[in-house]
Formats: sequence, structure tokens, C-alpha cells
Amino acid sequence: MFFKNCKQYLNYGKEQMSNLDSIIACDALVFTRYPILTYLAWKDKTSFYEKFSSACNSHSINTFGVRLLKYFLNQLQFIITEIYYLLKEGYQESALKILENVALYLQNPKQLTIDLK
Repeated sequence: MFFKNCKQYLNYGKEQMSNLDSIIACDALVFTRYPILTYLAWKDKTSFYEKFSSACNSHSINTFGVRLLKYFLNQLQFIITEIYYLLKEGYQESALKILENVALYLQNPKQLTIDLK
């Protein structure tokens, strides 16, 4: 059961490396994850597969959420940088226009883009 679950769910034996140390490290990680997942499944009174599936789903949701947050923070940083340079160069009207567009977008988020002109 141990090797079957490791091969089927934890990708044991599917390493694509030629370095022996890397293969040993991957196997060690697989052999460490299995008892942890088994213990968590036993503690929650679920099966190994249910616990594994739950862990994968929560990880992918967290990963997607983090990527989405980084995307929006990068967009915000870009807009703030643009406004800063416009103000620095003396283009107050253009900076105010961008701020107005951002404010309008926040009031009506169905608009897909913010015009930075």
C-alpha cells in the first residue's frame, strides 16, 4: 500500500534527473510526505486520497490567490509610479486624469481597462 500510494499520488519514481543526490532528495521528500498525509488522514478520519486531494486543492487555491494578489499589487505599483513621474515632470493635469480614471474604475469595475493617457 505504501509504495502504491507513493507512486500513484506522490510521483515516486518519476524523477527526470540524472544526479543521484537529486533523486535521493526527491525520494526522501516523497517518503516524508506519505506518513504526514497518512497521519493527517487518520486524525481527520478520512482516507489517504481524500486528505491528499484536499491538500492539493487548498494549495492550488492559495497559489492562485497569491498570484492574483501579486498581479493587482503590480498594477497598483505601475499606476502609482506613472503618477509620480507625471507629477515630477510637471504634468499635474495628466496625473489628475489618471487618478480620476482610477476612481471611476473603482466605482464601476465592469470597465476592463484604465486609460493612462
